[in-house]
Amino acid sequence: YMFGDAFLVSAFDSVVYLPEGEWIDYWTGKHYNGRQEIASEFPEERGGPLFVKAGSIIPAQKVRSSIGTATPEEIIWEIYPKGKSSFTLFEDDGESYKYLEGYIARTMVECIETDDNIEIIIHPRTGKYDNMPEKRIHRLKVHYPGKPECRNKEYTAEYDQDNSVMMISDIEDTGRDISIVLNYPDK
Repeated sequence: YMFGDAFLVSAFDSVVYLPEGEWIDYWTGKHYNGRQEIASEFPEERGGPLFVKAGSIIPAQKVRSSIGTATPEEIIWEIYPKGKSSFTLFEDDGESYKYLEGYIARTMVECIETDDNIEIIIHPRTGKYDNMPEKRIHRLKVHYPGKPECRNKEYTAEYDQDNSVMMISDIEDTGRDISIVLNYPDK
């Protein structure tokens, strides 16, 4: 079944049908073309196969012992580049109905993949709600095979070769667009 637009979840079956498009095995990082059936494989300690559609941008947060309603200061953006894509994160206080009166914040992230590079644009957070964190820190996890190079030397960038993930940390919201550019390995 589909979980939103980004995730394809499978359980209790030996075969998974991948719909049209490009899909990434969440557990291994392996890429597949859609419109085919593949064997259902997943790590023993996981509940089943999980795939992410190429082009997805997924907001996440650090693992916590409980969910609660407090908005985290740091947002982790899991990005799976494919063409041009965007995602808008909507946040509110998590407790009241004030969002109906417009008390929300929005953050839009874009990813533009070209023949030469990958550009990620983090637009400034707009709006306000009760107990909104004053500061916003972004962390990027760009899932890309082949070690890309981050052109933004002001940020800490590390590449996890085993999982094909470029991690860029401590990107502080400046109130302006933030552009992060990754060059392809052989360009």
